[in-house]
Amino acid sequence: MEGTTEIWETFSSQLLNFIKSKVSNKEDAYDLLQEIFIKIHTQLNRLEDEQKIEAWVYQISRYTIQDYYRGYYRASQKMNESVEQLQETPEENQAYQQVAYCCWEPFVTQLPEKYRIVFELSLQGHKQAAIAQQLNTSLSNVKMRLQRAKEMLKKEFISCCGYHLGENGKLKGDQDCQRHCHEHS
Repeated sequence: MEGTTEIWETFSSQLLNFIKSKVSNKEDAYDLLQEIFIKIHTQLNRLEDEQKIEAWVYQISRYTIQDYYRGYYRASQKMNESVEQLQETPEENQAYQQVAYCCWEPFVTQLPEKYRIVFELSLQGHKQAAIAQQLNTSLSNVKMRLQRAKEMLKKEFISCCGYHLGENGKLKGDQDCQRHCHEHS
C-alpha cells in the first residue's frame, strides 16, 4: 500500500486543479487540499483495494468540497437569520443602529468570503472552536482569518471614516465619513 507521501506526489497537483474547478477562492482551494490530505493520511487504513486509490482519493475530495459548501451555506443562513432578527426591532436595538449606520455593512460585505464568514459567525457569538468545526478547518486557521478580517476592517474605517488607532491598537475617534455609504456598495 502506498503511503501518504506517495499519494501526495502522485495526486496533489491534479487534485488541486480539481478543487480549483469547484471552489473559486484560491486560498480556500489550498486549504481544502491540505484538509483532504489530512483525511487521506488518517483514513489510509480504510482503503480496501489499492487498485482503486484514485477513485478513493477523489471520493474523499468530493465529500470534503461538499462539506465546505454545506458549512458556507449554513453560515450564510445563520447570518441572514441574525440580521433579520436585528431588523425586526431596530429602534430598540442599539447594535443594529450602529451596524445600519454608514460603513459597517458595506465594509463587512466586501471582505473576502473566507474572512467574512468567520467574522460574521464570530459576531453571532459562536466560539472559535465551533466555527472551526462548522467550517471543517483548523482552530488556528479560524483565529488567523478572524484577525485578518479585523485588520482589513480597521484599515477601511481609518481610510474612510476618520478613525485612528489608539495605543492599544483599537479604533478611536468620532465617525466622520469622507464618502457616503452608497458609494461603498
